[in-house]
Amino acid sequence: MSSIQHCVLAIVVLCAGLACRASDDVASDHEIAVGNVPENIIKAAKEKFQVAKFLTAEKRTSNKKLVHFSLEIKLKDKSTIDAYFDGDGKLLRTGVSATVDTVPTPVKDAFNKQYADWTVTEINKETDLENKRDVYSVDINKGGKQLELDFAPDGTIVKTLELKDED
Repeated sequence: MSSIQHCVLAIVVLCAGLACRASDDVASDHEIAVGNVPENIIKAAKEKFQVAKFLTAEKRTSNKKLVHFSLEIKLKDKSTIDAYFDGDGKLLRTGVSATVDTVPTPVKDAFNKQYADWTVTEINKETDLENKRDVYSVDINKGGKQLELDFAPDGTIVKTLELKDED
């Protein structure tokens, strides 16, 4: 193969890889009744938290496969927490609501540098239990496009996920 053919092949492989990665970064959230959450998820939540009441539930899918179930839980101390479980009932992440005022300055700066013209719809401070790190999850939209951005406290974007309407 010539140098040009190697370059063309490398570009094709790179583009194919980016296309695959992009398709993995699209998810759909489906609001579901708490009564439709699998029992093993409800049981795991009750074992992990002092549950007073389950407020809402969602099921996130990507390419029609389960990513996680999320539960908004009112705790006995009257606080609210979001808990994210895989299909086996393993707790993946917890989160609490945050505001622009409570987000670290590096996160605000990074957001404003790239997404200042987007509308913020939700901010959560989440603890990613798998990767043992805190992230600031910021849901934004612009012109019908919805993104979920996860920022490390130092302002580094650690995940960008495009959110699609329910299928």
